Amino acid sequence: MKILFLLPPSEGKNPNLSDYTTPAPSLVKRGITELLSFSFEKPIDIAMSATEKDLKCKWLRYREGMGLNHSLISLWVQRGSPKYEGEGFGNNNPPISSCTTRKLYMSAIERYSGVMYDAIDYRGMSVSAQKFFSEHFLILSGMYGILRPDDMIGNYKLPIETKGLYQFWWDVIPEAISELQADYIINLLPLSYAKLIWLWTDCNRHKKKLIPILESGAKIININFLKSDGTKISHGVKKIKGQWVHDMCEKLAVSWSFTKASVFAILGWEIVEGDNSIDVNIVG
Repeated sequence: MKILFLLPPSEGKNPNLSDYTTPAPSLVKRGITELLSFSFEKPIDIAMSATEKDLKCKWLRYREGMGLNHSLISLWVQRGSPKYEGEGFGNNNPPISSCTTRKLYMSAIERYSGVMYDAIDYRGMSVSAQKFFSEHFLILSGMYGILRPDDMIGNYKLPIETKGLYQFWWDVIPEAISELQADYIINLLPLSYAKLIWLWTDCNRHKKKLIPILESGAKIININFLKSDGTKISHGVKKIKGQWVHDMCEKLAVSWSFTKASVFAILGWEIVEGDNSIDVNIVG
């Protein structure tokens, strides 16, 4: 049985490491080469025309975010991947600064910071749990599409709600996930990212259609974190979700048979078959 977990990225990201910074811990994977598990066209035009509303920040913070995008994309252009034929990277954006190999890439699990990723505590996992996390978790990204935790990525700022991003990724991400032929997909995404795996909208007819993941035969398990009274947890859910991911990796890492019965027994779930999607409620 093949099982995949889907995570969102974090809005906050750890900064680029360079020769001028304090050496990183040995667990931090870094380098001067971008290494990706999935080869997608990047949303260059969208990233370069993002507004303050898109990036959810103003003034200096906005310029800093756009500067990150400019630096990353200029490296792509300089290295010929992807090729960009435009005359510029947007009319109202700051100029691109020169990029050097000192602007290093970091593994996605080290790049992303914030409450959920702190609670996942990848460095604090056992070696077998880290291996499980790297092999069975995918991270959806507005800039990169889909990432594996060990993929080497640059620093950027591009929320999925940025104008045009849903339309850019709606076909690409579902198709790529369906090609992985998972039996079960554990959905840990917030609604803003879950839209990418559930439904897409025909912009001309405004009709919703099921995406290819369900056509591939995969079942989507939606994880809901609830209070004791049955209502969804809103405050503090990122930390709870991260701790749950950490614990599940430790538990599932010890069972490599991966039969349906063994996995669900470890998770403590009773799954009723039949529907393409299943809700699992976890009371915290």
